[in-house]
Amino acid sequence: MSARVPLALRLLLPLLHLLALQQLRVRAAASPPSPSAAPLPPRPPLCPPLNVSAPPPTRVHFELYVLSLHWPFSVCSRPTAHSALCHYPPPTFTIGGLWPLSTSRSAQPTCCARSFSLSTIFDIAPALRRYWPDFEHADEAALWRTQWVLHGSCSGLGLRTYFKKVLELSRRYDFVRALNSHGVVASTNKAHAFELVQNALNEATGGYRVRMRCEKALNHTVLHAVHVCLHNTRFDTINCPHTCVISTNDSSQQGCCDPSKRIYIPYWSHASDSSEEGQHDAAMPAGQLLVTKYLPWLLRAFALLLFLLVMLYWLCTSLLRSAAASPSRRASSRTQYARISG
Repeated sequence: MSARVPLALRLLLPLLHLLALQQLRVRAAASPPSPSAAPLPPRPPLCPPLNVSAPPPTRVHFELYVLSLHWPFSVCSRPTAHSALCHYPPPTFTIGGLWPLSTSRSAQPTCCARSFSLSTIFDIAPALRRYWPDFEHADEAALWRTQWVLHGSCSGLGLRTYFKKVLELSRRYDFVRALNSHGVVASTNKAHAFELVQNALNEATGGYRVRMRCEKALNHTVLHAVHVCLHNTRFDTINCPHTCVISTNDSSQQGCCDPSKRIYIPYWSHASDSSEEGQHDAAMPAGQLLVTKYLPWLLRAFALLLFLLVMLYWLCTSLLRSAAASPSRRASSRTQYARISG
């Protein structure tokens, strides 16, 4: 048996190897297509070089916070969105950041600290991955570090307190429900009036004015983010100091929604993806369909069956050897007993 079991295992190993290769091919086919073979562009530098003679303050003055919540389908419409999360984006607003904002001066507080420790927020990392994902670079840790260094470090909050507060605030507003209650349903094929979308979003905050951010995507003006303004110490919702209105002479208004344009809120459902996949399967040759969809399952079933046969063979052989050895053992025992008795 010791020579036969390795032989069976040698027959099983190539099958497992083929199964592993097939899984790698399936994962590669499911990964988002890259527009070119060039690597992803590096993130821009976070902060300017540190001025040793005038180090940044640990606490800066600002009048309010801005909570930025992004619509994932708009983010995933960007050509820079390479994350696998964009295959099935969550149909809810995700975190873009929490930023201290000063209305009394043009220079905004930023880069008040350069250090970031991921271990400090290790226990809340699963929640951060869910509500604060990185759709563009698929590197959540780098995204969180960027937001902390640029904005969180100037918030007056500790690192852990900052991220916990962002999670808490992001769950305060249900913009999707408010939009649906006003008949604003996310769809790539239907646009909505600026005032209708604005009023629905304001209702979700209890009537306080929010700011909408838009961008061009899919040849339309799409809603990219919603900015909620908060009190600088109590975190109560307040009116944003000014609405985001297009101004060709003001570079700070770039990304604002044009009130004269109808706004799209893109969305592609899982059901439509499934139907498209089914249509693609129907047009696929039978042999290719077998290889791409059913071969992995057939290989798994065959590998399991082969493993069970090997184990059954080993068990039966062991039982037969044990049964064959039993008469000789009894005869040997009688002989020894007879010698002792004689």
